[in-house]
Amino acid sequence: MPSVSKFHKDFARAALKHQAHKNGWAAAEGFLAADAGAWITIHPNGKGPKADGSGNKKGRRIKIDPQTGEVLKGLGGKFNGRHISEVKSKNSPQQPEQAAHVVLRGQLQRSGRLDDIQELGKQQRQNAALTKQLETQRQEAQSSKQQAEAAAQGQSKAESENASLKERIAQLEAQLKQQQESSAQATAQSKEQLKAEVTKELRQEQNQPKDQQIDLELPERIAKDIVLQNRSRSNKASVEQMESIARSLDYYRVGTSNDFNSGSPVISFGNYDRNCFGNKETLVMANGKHLDVQYAVVEASDVLTSHNAHGSERSEYFSDDPSKKRAIAGNGRMAAIQLSYRSHKEQAAKYKQALLDNVAKHGCSPDVISGMQNPVLVRIMQPKDVTKDIGDQTNITQGMELNAVEQSRTDSKRMDVAQFQTYEDGSPTLESVRKFISALPKTEQAGLLTADGKPSRQAQDRLQNAMMMAGYDNEHLVRLRGQAINPEGKNMLSALCNAATKFAPLKESGNYGAEGKDGYDMSNIINAVVQGFTDYRDHGKGSDFRWERDLEMNDAQNKAAKDIAELVNANKRSSPRLTQIFKTIGTHLNEAYEFKQKAFSSWGLGAGLGMEDLDMRNNVKSPQQALKEALTEVKADFERKDREKLEAAARRERNSNPLLAGLGFGDSAQNIAGLLPRCNKRQRKAIAYALGRLVADRLLT
Repeated sequence: MPSVSKFHKDFARAALKHQAHKNGWAAAEGFLAADAGAWITIHPNGKGPKADGSGNKKGRRIKIDPQTGEVLKGLGGKFNGRHISEVKSKNSPQQPEQAAHVVLRGQLQRSGRLDDIQELGKQQRQNAALTKQLETQRQEAQSSKQQAEAAAQGQSKAESENASLKERIAQLEAQLKQQQESSAQATAQSKEQLKAEVTKELRQEQNQPKDQQIDLELPERIAKDIVLQNRSRSNKASVEQMESIARSLDYYRVGTSNDFNSGSPVISFGNYDRNCFGNKETLVMANGKHLDVQYAVVEASDVLTSHNAHGSERSEYFSDDPSKKRAIAGNGRMAAIQLSYRSHKEQAAKYKQALLDNVAKHGCSPDVISGMQNPVLVRIMQPKDVTKDIGDQTNITQGMELNAVEQSRTDSKRMDVAQFQTYEDGSPTLESVRKFISALPKTEQAGLLTADGKPSRQAQDRLQNAMMMAGYDNEHLVRLRGQAINPEGKNMLSALCNAATKFAPLKESGNYGAEGKDGYDMSNIINAVVQGFTDYRDHGKGSDFRWERDLEMNDAQNKAAKDIAELVNANKRSSPRLTQIFKTIGTHLNEAYEFKQKAFSSWGLGAGLGMEDLDMRNNVKSPQQALKEALTEVKADFERKDREKLEAAARRERNSNPLLAGLGFGDSAQNIAGLLPRCNKRQRKAIAYALGRLVADRLLT
């Protein structure tokens, strides 16, 4: 018998397995005949061998009914009578009812009733879900009803308890109110008592005399090289300043301060009552040095000042006697306080009350202040700190002073340029300078007036700088005024200052129409002309000025600058003529600008009232037209003046020269020309003029 290979065995085994499964499924579905049973091999604990031979190779033989799939024999008889599908792995045994369900499912499917049963099951499940939902809602409704009944019972009980509680609260509130009233009365009494006690203690503490905390040892004599005051307060501005302080004496402007040159006066030397002292303080001087001082209150009349409030010098102030109290810093403030006590008692009383109100700051005794006739708060300086330059230190301000340009810009905002007049040389009139000084703060007026109340040279310079800034807004012009420049440059500056009143209004005007002040304000062109002129002169390029600089302006502005420059250069040696040039230009620009304003205003009014004939806009002159007319007018006037000057010179020469004295216009040209060889240059010029007049007269007759 031929040998059987492992492959053939595996194939036969798989075929048998396949046939068993097939027979089992057919029996389960009723496709097999019931004539005989069939033996099959199954693998209850696995899926049988795999293709590679691994896995469960050992099968179990079992006999089933091909029609019903019922197990007839095998497996020890424990599955006999059961369906083949119940023979499962021991890890997941199938229940008998599940097998019956499978058989039933197969039968229903074959009979076509499976879909109906499934739909019926679906409806039953939906009905069961609805029934459950309705039951849940019924239970919730029952619960809500029970809760509502309980809440109603609770509310009734709560209302009863609330009424009782309200009554109890009312009783407690009444008791509390009574207790609060009693407590408030007791508290008010306690507060008043406490306040009285604190006030008493504070007053006692304030009235306790402060110890002397600085060194007040006096020298035998005040050294002669010590200059206590290097500033005269006899001028009118200083007197007005002191009178102003006295009239409106304000403690908070002459009270506590850490600045050496402001606040209450700083005094030194002299002897002091031990009860007058207050708190110790540190002052800062203008040079940064720190000084130890002590607040004190003294009688105003006990302090010497360099000058009284009327400007009279007090000789005892400059003596070498150290026993006299002296104002070191704040002579003017001290003199003003003394004057206020004498002549402005109501204002002085306010100062005294403020002095009492600020006891906590200066520390002086209120009883001592109240007991004085004319108390003044001072800061006592140690005599050893009074150096020989102390007078200079008292008049140095802490802040940085403005330079000439900064000062001119500030001053230009304080004045109305149109009010000021100038002399022919460009300097402001005396009355204009007075008006300027009166418009300045009192603190700045002192240095601008002489002892007899007249404006100083410094005041005139400040006014001219302010006018230049107001008219041309040019820092270069202000700086030039402070430099040493040639005569022609001085003529230029004088003329510009003289004409500043004509250009300033154009800067103050607002925009109007399409051009506005930006078109009529030609100060930028004037500035360019002056800048170019001074640059050429300063750089040694000769006395003849040529317009060769690039001004970075448009064509119209360059043309205007060139025309102005040529006329200025031709008349640079005459300050009056330069003044006339600039004044005429400024006047024409102002008139053109004002006419434009009126033209636009009247046109708007006429259009609104149906009077279109009021439209004067076509007559408005552009800035270039106004400038051209101004230059034409100036040139014509200069030519007329030159001609008149030559005629006058010729007349004077003819009348003073015996050779020409008898000549008249009726004489022949030969007679006049015959005199030429015997005449000097001036005489020949006069003869030439006479010949010209003679020819002109004959042509006209």
